[in-house]
Amino acid sequence: MNNDNPGGIPTVSHVTCKIDPNETKNVVEESNLENNVAGADNTIVTNATQHHPSNEITSTNLPEIDLNKDIFTLKEVLACNFNEIPFLINGLIPAECLSLIVGESDIGKSTLHTQLALSIVSGEKEFLGRKINAKHKHVLIISTEEGIVAIGNRIQKQIAKIPLAPESGDNLIILTSSSNIVHRIKSILHKTPVDLVIVDAFSDVFQLDMNISNKVRTFFNAYSEIIRDFKCSIVFIHHIGKSREGLPLHKNQVLGSVGIVDKVRQVLWISRSKKSSNERQLTTIKGNYVSDEEKNKSLILGFDTESRIFEFIEEKGIKNSNITPSDDMNKELAEEIHKLKKEGKSRKEIEEITGVERTTQWRLQKRFPEEEYDKYKDL
Repeated sequence: MNNDNPGGIPTVSHVTCKIDPNETKNVVEESNLENNVAGADNTIVTNATQHHPSNEITSTNLPEIDLNKDIFTLKEVLACNFNEIPFLINGLIPAECLSLIVGESDIGKSTLHTQLALSIVSGEKEFLGRKINAKHKHVLIISTEEGIVAIGNRIQKQIAKIPLAPESGDNLIILTSSSNIVHRIKSILHKTPVDLVIVDAFSDVFQLDMNISNKVRTFFNAYSEIIRDFKCSIVFIHHIGKSREGLPLHKNQVLGSVGIVDKVRQVLWISRSKKSSNERQLTTIKGNYVSDEEKNKSLILGFDTESRIFEFIEEKGIKNSNITPSDDMNKELAEEIHKLKKEGKSRKEIEEITGVERTTQWRLQKRFPEEEYDKYKDL
């Protein structure tokens, strides 16, 4: 595997985009930024296409396209030549996007995200065998599930394997309160540009009913604005439904409305390996900017209990049944819904327990009526 670009995941160097007002020439002016990350002025330069060689126009007299604006013409879009999607962590975390890391309780989600943060701020070249494309080498963690003592204890162990330079001490910022969270994130980012904001956990900062899609999408809009204004990636740490633990991997297992998964661009699922208690699998169960081939692979990770560090072992192909909900999974869901209905639970209560939306509950009950279950149980 090529460590510079594992899995053939595209990265792109952001450039300053300028257009010839007379449509005579587009000029490429590469920024001298390292690691293929966005430029400070967030402008882009086009690939050179000369229509009239005799009419030389330099980049100094071409109007720049401001990528911070929200209206673009087709001409501007084509001139900027967006051929590839940039990633903060190749194949795992797209740049300037919302992402999720999900998994059952006590699986190592918080351990994974502090290792990710330390890898970025320390200037490491890779995270779990994937190239890091960081510009600022700064990370903000919002931790609502753990206090600073627990986080500090874990970081103290992890830096034994991820050494930090003295100047990296201020590169990681940790906020342990969810009060007025959007305003506080903006205040911090105004002073300190970061590559990544990690929110642990989604259910603590989202105070409404997470089973209502339009409320979820409205909530995420505030974080999309942060991404647009501050050019960073945001990763939320989230849970799967308690009743779904141990079932095959699928995005429908994520706790709450399907609007959560629909709104983000990448969902990474960390799960236990059947091979060893000290191994985990990291699987992309949703990836708008990765190939189907990549989504049919898991990263197999070894876990060092002393240093609290995950180490990349290998990439392993997974069966499609791990990504697509099987009949067996749907039967289990239908059986549980039938049982909860018998107990007098409302559709809303069942949604909160199972993470299955009300319309999907009805479809599953219709597809697998209660009397059909006797047949399956006897097989």
